[in-house]
Amino acid sequence: MALLLCDLDDTLADRQSIFDAWAESFLVEVGCDASEASWLIEVDACGYTPRDEFFARVVERFTPDESVEAFAQRYHRDYVESFRCTREVVVALDQARQAGFKIAIVTNGPTRAQAAKLAATGLDKIVDACCISEAEGFWKPAPELFRIAAGRCNESMDDAWMIGDNPVADICGAASLGVRTAWMRLGRTWPEDLEYKPTLEAESVAEAVDFILGYVPPSTERVAT
Repeated sequence: MALLLCDLDDTLADRQSIFDAWAESFLVEVGCDASEASWLIEVDACGYTPRDEFFARVVERFTPDESVEAFAQRYHRDYVESFRCTREVVVALDQARQAGFKIAIVTNGPTRAQAAKLAATGLDKIVDACCISEAEGFWKPAPELFRIAAGRCNESMDDAWMIGDNPVADICGAASLGVRTAWMRLGRTWPEDLEYKPTLEAESVAEAVDFILGYVPPSTERVAT
């Protein structure tokens, strides 16, 4: 067997599109102009703004009569539980499994939100392990989170792969353990200021899995550490 590690947000699920749809719906609900969506996207910062800070800023700007706690519940209901992944992703993961891979999701974020996303997508039912940073006490790129995932799959890091969109959290974190990596480009180019590079680049999970299943390592390959 071999191990396939996967990020969740903007890898297995298109977080940005889901957030954009939520922002549009939210602004209609509160009677604000659609142009405010750019503010929400900027403040969200692809999910890297701490949620307590994000909630407080949104309430202050749009719903000052609502408590932060009430908005957080609304956000969880309307955004987090709307998470979906495409059929293409499910098929790609099934192909990896048929090729002999065990599959684990390693995701940064709060336990409640990430667990709800996994349940909403149904991914928690089709992978072998899910490791959420807050629950485990380690955040990517810390190697411990990857090791926990491997342990839950009863697999070593030998011949393991990581698919992810974040150059540091996903790619550097996995490469530090000698794991081969597939970086989700999402229309971007690899940052020139980073000294390491992914093993492969892809625009989708399906493309990444195709590359991985057909990958033949060069005889001189050295995985970055």
